[in-house]
Amino acid sequence: MQILIDIGNSQTKWAVGETPAAIALCRATATGRRTASALAALRALARYGKPTGIVIGSVVPAVTAVVRAAVRSLYPRVRLLVPCYQDFTRRMPVAVLPRIEPGVDRLANALALRTLHGRPACAIDVGTAVTLEVVDRRGAFVGGAILPGIALQYAALAKGTAQVQVRRGSGGEREWWRAGGVGDWSMVNGQWSIINGSRMIKKIPPIRFTKGRRQMPGRDTAGALAFGIERGMQWTIAGLVRDVAQALGAPLRSVVVTGGGAEQLAVFLRAQGVAATVDGLLTLRGLMLVAETLKVLSFRF
Repeated sequence: MQILIDIGNSQTKWAVGETPAAIALCRATATGRRTASALAALRALARYGKPTGIVIGSVVPAVTAVVRAAVRSLYPRVRLLVPCYQDFTRRMPVAVLPRIEPGVDRLANALALRTLHGRPACAIDVGTAVTLEVVDRRGAFVGGAILPGIALQYAALAKGTAQVQVRRGSGGEREWWRAGGVGDWSMVNGQWSIINGSRMIKKIPPIRFTKGRRQMPGRDTAGALAFGIERGMQWTIAGLVRDVAQALGAPLRSVVVTGGGAEQLAVFLRAQGVAATVDGLLTLRGLMLVAETLKVLSFRF
């Protein structure tokens, strides 16, 4: 059994697996630098048995160090792998230049595409940033796209506009208020809200795509934000997928969506004629694949 840890900018996924097809997501926690939180997550995985190896894929170096120390304190003799660009090039051709190394999540997504899906293919990973990874017919990771996710787009409005503030919530009462300067954030019930002035409450309606139903432009500021950002994101990704197919000169055999909001995005893409599927474990599968490749090689301690 392998422990797989996928550290993203906003969320960390903790999973166990035997093969790329047999992976169980056990926990998802907010990404942070607290050693106690990392230890608690690792101890929660102990009920699945003692691991034979642990793989950390991370795009947040400061958190990598924290999680790595926690792993070493609990499992000092278990093989630990923190894969990098060169490790993935042992398993697949990579045409993406390492001037600034592509994130491990992008490399893992590409490897999972190459190994588990028909080619040419692309993966769409929806998170703090939205990334698109492209694998050509030969199985090479040839490039992709990176753009700000919905949260970052709302944050840009909060920081760059004087009269409109946007905040998001994940718990507590459905109350919204202005607290501090432009760009401050509060969290209530996982829904975005617009604040205009000192204490105006207005929730931004979530965009839910339903085939055959027209999506009307926003009739107020909150609706306009939702229509512009969330609906705009859907069409942006659909356009990128179309451009990828044109650049490759062949239809995409696989389009795999992962991350937050993957189901809704896949529904939208399918309505545009894109045969999109959803795999919430795509990045973890890629981490398992690179671990299988390197398990007889040197592991980084």
